[in-house]
Amino acid sequence: MQEYESREKQQSAPLGFSLAELQKVCSAKLGMSAQQVLDAAQALYETHKCATYPRTDCRYLPEEQFGEASRVLSGLARLGFGDLVKNADAARKSSIWNTGKVTAHHAIIPTGSMEVRPEGATAKVYEIIVRSYLAQFYPPYVYRAIKAVLACAEESWKATANVPVAPGWKAVYGLSEEDGDEANQPIPALQKGQALPVQDTDVQAKQTKPPARFTDGSLIEAMSNIHKFIEDEAAKAKLKETSGLGTEATRASILETLLGRGFVERKGKQLISTKAGRDLVRALPRELIDPVTTAKWEDALSLIAEGKLTLEKFEEAQRSMVARHIAAAKSSHLSVGEARSQSGKGAAKARKQGPTCAACKKAKTVVLRTKNGKDWLKCEACGAKFWPDKSGKACGTQWEDKS
Repeated sequence: MQEYESREKQQSAPLGFSLAELQKVCSAKLGMSAQQVLDAAQALYETHKCATYPRTDCRYLPEEQFGEASRVLSGLARLGFGDLVKNADAARKSSIWNTGKVTAHHAIIPTGSMEVRPEGATAKVYEIIVRSYLAQFYPPYVYRAIKAVLACAEESWKATANVPVAPGWKAVYGLSEEDGDEANQPIPALQKGQALPVQDTDVQAKQTKPPARFTDGSLIEAMSNIHKFIEDEAAKAKLKETSGLGTEATRASILETLLGRGFVERKGKQLISTKAGRDLVRALPRELIDPVTTAKWEDALSLIAEGKLTLEKFEEAQRSMVARHIAAAKSSHLSVGEARSQSGKGAAKARKQGPTCAACKKAKTVVLRTKNGKDWLKCEACGAKFWPDKSGKACGTQWEDKS
């Protein structure tokens, strides 16, 4: 035994819900779309009057509202959460209470009252909001963090485990005292220098996996934290400051627009790009799909707010950008009609016999020419398309005509 460490640690309750965080949790636990979560949260606010304003990017509460905690908890007890409320301490002030970190609207919390009882998925969203609030009035979750480092076959091997000691706020979510029974501890108490027999060995061949596909919740989270995907340090800082792509109020509708236009599709909880979506990304100029562009626009809007840039100059810059991209598209790509004409009558002058097709092995390729004068090969037997190799006497890289 090279090293053994066993320390008791504490974990405070998670902060309250911003809309993005609520969408992430409800997507994972309930399988709801981002728009469905927004609609439910909006109904809880407007119709049922049992939750606060939902379109917020903040996870904190103003300290001035701490005095209302007893009233809210009493209201929740009357609304069916009495068993959880009785173990809550209204005098406990968690880190969620921080006026300095509150933005335009504070975190989503229950109001402690209700005009119309919610049903179905809306009721489930409400319960998630309530439990998050109640967790703030429970003690920290206590666990024992264990680390053991052993030497074997001239290598060091590490094992770690977190063993629950006291459920604290996790009791709100179902963790009981029994879950923290030390008898279930996966790593026994050991001592540094202790010799242990090797009882068994196992070698497993595994492969790395690509990142999991996005769900509504994880995509909303990625949009909120798009700075994590950016290398440009200045743009990263600006996007972090402005909370990423879109706003709490618009991200769900952006996603629904992508789904409605067929650029993204749902398969269970997963969001998968369609061929039309991928083709669109490939066709658009880099500037229009790069989050750094958003950061530049945010910089410009900040300058407008400070009076250092006029709205007219900003709009003119956008018009110039659009005109530039349209002109570039017209000059650098064949339209579908031009492509068909080129491969037919318009390309007849350029047509000549090419090498044997690398796909079907038939001597049916003809040499055609793009608008900018570059030769390419098309097989009239199977339709395969290639760039010629360096010698021009054989098929090289196969390609797809995206014009």
